[in-house]
Amino acid sequence: MFSLLNPKHSNEIARIASSLGQERWGETAIHQTLSQETVFGLGAFQDKKLIGYVFGSVVCEEAEVFLIGVAQDYQRSGLGTGLMEAFMELAQEKGAEVLFLEFEALNNGLEMFYKGLGFSKIHDRQNYYRGLKPCAARVLKKNLK
Repeated sequence: MFSLLNPKHSNEIARIASSLGQERWGETAIHQTLSQETVFGLGAFQDKKLIGYVFGSVVCEEAEVFLIGVAQDYQRSGLGTGLMEAFMELAQEKGAEVLFLEFEALNNGLEMFYKGLGFSKIHDRQNYYRGLKPCAARVLKKNLK
């Protein structure tokens, strides 16, 4: 159901990311990130069109999700859950024992999504995001073993 992403998908990822308010991740940053040796990602496609993505890295026994997104027309369909579950499985195959991620602490819906996947809060980084309304980054963790 999911395919591995590569830097050639950067434009499609950036298009969806922008529509979801993830402007911090432009096409160049996504391309550079996906070009790194430790980074991998998964994409969901419908009729050869990217509709969802997740990417991150594994270094030693630790994995981190950098970005996840599902096109608005496909949200609340289970696609995000499927992407995260497949990412966690692949991270584990790559040797990860724990997975970290962070997001804007004000995003209660996203926090519920991650808690439903078994993540728990470990820390808030105060004033980490400095947009119009500075807010904390909430750091979550999930043991994979």
